[in-house]
Amino acid sequence: MTLRCCAALFVCAVILAGMFDVLDQLGLQMPMQLANADTVARDGANQIVAEVHGRSITKGELEQEVERHLAETLSHFSGEEKHALRKRMLELMIKRRLLLEEAVAAGLMPENREVESLLLDLEKELGSAESLQRELAKHSLDRTVLAGGVREDMAINAYLEQKVFKKISISQEDARRAWQQAPQKFTTPEEVRVRHLLLKVPSNAEADYIEERRQQAMRLASVAREPGVDFATLVRRYSEAPNAGKGGELAFFTKNQLDAAFSQAAFALQPGESSDVVRTTHGFHIIKMEERRGGAVLPFEEVQDTVMEQLRHLERERALQSHLRSLRRKHKVIVYYQ
Repeated sequence: MTLRCCAALFVCAVILAGMFDVLDQLGLQMPMQLANADTVARDGANQIVAEVHGRSITKGELEQEVERHLAETLSHFSGEEKHALRKRMLELMIKRRLLLEEAVAAGLMPENREVESLLLDLEKELGSAESLQRELAKHSLDRTVLAGGVREDMAINAYLEQKVFKKISISQEDARRAWQQAPQKFTTPEEVRVRHLLLKVPSNAEADYIEERRQQAMRLASVAREPGVDFATLVRRYSEAPNAGKGGELAFFTKNQLDAAFSQAAFALQPGESSDVVRTTHGFHIIKMEERRGGAVLPFEEVQDTVMEQLRHLERERALQSHLRSLRRKHKVIVYYQ
């Protein structure tokens, strides 16, 4: 898919939120000036929830963005969660308004032909104009609304690239220094291969039964550590796990792939060692480490592009945070919604 089509799809996907996702991913938290709630209309779609440089954001506009977000993500929020979502969406709408205000002032709004060219590319990518219409209909949108969102999105992106991100430059020396300072961030994934013995415990088991199984597991853990004991044979005889017939062997896994307690115990072992009793939702486990691999620091040449991209993202984040703070001081922002 072309970059131009991706841009249009992005706008559609975030329901014309433009930079919402970008700003949110960067974790920006802009201070809000709270106004006296008595100055706000009590209800109705025309209730003003915020003002940016004298331009209002209404309750209706906010609710529209919230409902579209919920429909897009298929989310179902409680009252408290929805209130938090409204505050988050309003904050992002304010940030977008600030950036759009500057983009317009800088004369960066694209011409009609540029917007139309991008939409035609999108129609081709989707197969036809009808396909685009169907996609928009899913979000209760039409081509005119999409064009308006694309126009604003293009203007904001142009503004950010020309006025905020233009001077950001990451050198190879910067990347090498970051790699040297935190080599643990650039390693091959550490994986382990283990065997385990499981004594199952039902979720509704009574305390006496649980304790009985625990004591049995502790005895087996002690046996597993005796010299000359073959752990796989012990598993085949006592384990209640589906892989007991295979000696309890599991394929290589990383730290976050399995149950947290199981993984923590497994990764604490060295090859040949067996664990104490480990409790999970399945029951009581005894784990034996067979092999571990990975964790080696990757050569700089292999991760240079990744490091540079990470640094570039961090610098863009810092620049955007600083710029939004500056815009917040420049433009009067009042938030009524609490």
